[in-house]
Amino acid sequence: MDLEIYQENVLQKVGGRWALVSRKTHRPLAYWRGTGKPPAWWVERQEQRVAYFKHAHETPNPDAVPKEDESGGGTAFFVLAGLAIFGGAGYLLYKLSQNLPTVAPLDFKWPNDAGKSGTIKVGQAVNVTLPPANISTGYHWAFVSGDTAIVRPLFDQNLSGGTFAFQGQSAGTATLVFNYLSATNQVVEAFQITVTVK
Repeated sequence: MDLEIYQENVLQKVGGRWALVSRKTHRPLAYWRGTGKPPAWWVERQEQRVAYFKHAHETPNPDAVPKEDESGGGTAFFVLAGLAIFGGAGYLLYKLSQNLPTVAPLDFKWPNDAGKSGTIKVGQAVNVTLPPANISTGYHWAFVSGDTAIVRPLFDQNLSGGTFAFQGQSAGTATLVFNYLSATNQVVEAFQITVTVK
């Protein structure tokens, strides 16, 4: 299953990669860098991180602050002050990232968009949607070439159909080529698009 619902977030695949996604904003909060599905401890850690930054701006209960004792020498004050400074900076970065304007991805779909071109900005996404693999015959789609220094692949290298997601990396023009292969890896169809990053 490619979707798991948690208390405030959802674990699902985004562009072929597992990610923790906000149920409120539907934006990815963290991407899993390992192989396969992320373990429960990773999801729990990411949820704790998100919750920390979400509540870092709240004023702590004064009764919960430890009082200075004879041997403390004010150490607790400096620790709390440091946490407040770094927590506040972290929360500010979190809020700024949540308020960034979203730019719709550039979408290409089989077969109508074959041979077409489009322009995106650095950081903008490109989605190439191809038919899913045919499990019964072994026919499948594969990304075969394209300048990945200009558009960075965000999908699993073993993706064999569906949505191939890319992101604009640097200025330039890249031609992305996909082949529809038989079970013996013979090319049956080809799909090519051109993306310019500015």
